[in-house]
Amino acid sequence: IASLWALPFALYFLEKSLRENRKRYFVFYSLIFSVGILTHVPVGFLIGVLMIIRISAVGINWINLKKILAYGITPVLISSFWFFPFLAYRNNFFGGYEGQVPEIKQLFGFHNEISWGNYPAGIGILVYLFVLTLLFFKKYYRDKKVLYLLVSIIFVGFLLFGGLKDHYPYGVEPVRFILPFSILLSIFIGAAFNRIGLLDSKIISLGMLLILIFGLSWNFLIIKDNYERFSYHKSDSRYVIFQDIIKKGLPLEDNFTNYRFGTSKFVFGENINYFYP
Repeated sequence: IASLWALPFALYFLEKSLRENRKRYFVFYSLIFSVGILTHVPVGFLIGVLMIIRISAVGINWINLKKILAYGITPVLISSFWFFPFLAYRNNFFGGYEGQVPEIKQLFGFHNEISWGNYPAGIGILVYLFVLTLLFFKKYYRDKKVLYLLVSIIFVGFLLFGGLKDHYPYGVEPVRFILPFSILLSIFIGAAFNRIGLLDSKIISLGMLLILIFGLSWNFLIIKDNYERFSYHKSDSRYVIFQDIIKKGLPLEDNFTNYRFGTSKFVFGENINYFYP
């Protein structure tokens, strides 16, 4: 979750740098991109691919190819003290793992429960708004910025629905791409609504506010449900399950260093990440 902030901010400074051609924006972009790589390789990977899509949208020529190299290699070099050793041992990381792939109807809030919580792929209201924007496609299809965001959504959606088959990094399940997918979806919806002119209406603005309140309420109920059913504070929770496993010889300790495996108290942030969108 902490690494995801790099995604929209890196894209913001990428846009500023391309449009205003100022070195400071390029520096900000490179630094934030580097942090994205260092904190979570898949997030850094996404920023890199979205950068390529953005620059290529203007046209494919030698100038843009040089831009892609500069905007891609620079942040990798900044983070190379960590990134290059990672590449050297890539065979231990890639291949042979697919993980949880969501169903399309799960995005809408249907049939969305797995063993470690409810709604890990549910973005509910957001995807309904996305469908609404598609009805006005003719009004914004000439806008390169909006189309760039739409292509980016299609690309991340490809990752989200298991397009890489069994070549996902081990531990990085396709369903985890729901968060960058939702971030891009939010930006796209705002850009599309602005291009269409829907945000000029007070009625539409009021409707958006009501939808936001409903969405927050929905999230609150889901978090409450997951806390009661899937957290570590009850006698039949994962905490007790792992206690039994530890007694059978699993080399884990009952302390916060093992929060990832649920062998300690309830970690509130883990359930929040299911509903971050």
